[in-house]
Amino acid sequence: MSRVARVSRVLSNEKGSVIVFVALAMVVLLGIAAIVVDVGLLYFNRIALSNAADAAALAGAQELPDNPGQAEAEAVSYAVKNGAEETRVVTTFPDSHSIKVTVSRTVPLGFAKVFGIASSDVSASATATVGSLSAVWGAAPFVVPDQEFVYGQPYTLKYGGGAGDHGNFGGLALGGRGASNYEDNIKYGYQGWLRMDECREVWLETEPGNMSGPTVRGVTYRISQCHHSPPCTFDHCAKDCPRVVVVPVADFNPEELHGRSQVRLVGFAAFFLEGVSGPGNKCEVTGRFIRWVADGEPGGAGNYGVVATRLKE
Repeated sequence: MSRVARVSRVLSNEKGSVIVFVALAMVVLLGIAAIVVDVGLLYFNRIALSNAADAAALAGAQELPDNPGQAEAEAVSYAVKNGAEETRVVTTFPDSHSIKVTVSRTVPLGFAKVFGIASSDVSASATATVGSLSAVWGAAPFVVPDQEFVYGQPYTLKYGGGAGDHGNFGGLALGGRGASNYEDNIKYGYQGWLRMDECREVWLETEPGNMSGPTVRGVTYRISQCHHSPPCTFDHCAKDCPRVVVVPVADFNPEELHGRSQVRLVGFAAFFLEGVSGPGNKCEVTGRFIRWVADGEPGGAGNYGVVATRLKE
């Protein structure tokens, strides 16, 4: 065999080896592509289901512990609104104050079909619990004495002149002193957290003085911000209605307060602002007691009808 023939044969064999190598490499690359694309698809769906489960659990927990049937219905409804299939939503109740929501779906795969894997099931779960409100952002600068509140009944949140013989009329100095700060806290809510503490007592400082002007302006402004149609009432109001105020409940006797004082926080209650009445320093703020799910943290505070929900890890 000539030298040229031998060289041609070697080159031919090498070409064959390269073709085999390239073919194998393409199979490997296709496999990697299948993994990257399909794993990404599964991850995307897992995140979407996780968000749906979170929203569903938080919605359902708002109905606990009194109405587990409605809690289940709300959870399923919110899961569906967030892209879950109704038939793939499962709810359970770990205890009377908690709900667990599991959502799942079958995800069609792309490149993995080459290897005989047409689809994969993805699921996500979330558990939410409800409890008495122990921390709140945006509290109103009023304080009411510890008592047994009755749903729908009107309560005085700020007293008029003559009712506060020692200079206290129901106001609180939240985040600072002075009438201007007090007025802003009525209008927008206190821009900070009020939080119960299981390890120590929490004391709040009163804001003495009638402050009729700031009170009237603050309450009038807050009521004017309710633009819902039909207008909100105490027994039918939107979840974001500005007329709903969360007020600290404290252990104190109004008759025993003298000037700027300290009152011990024991919990929170929610009221629907009915309005401000009375001329000049006789102005009073009235709110109807309601049961409410607030934006805040649940915990071991006293139960005064306002609760909060949170996701459990």
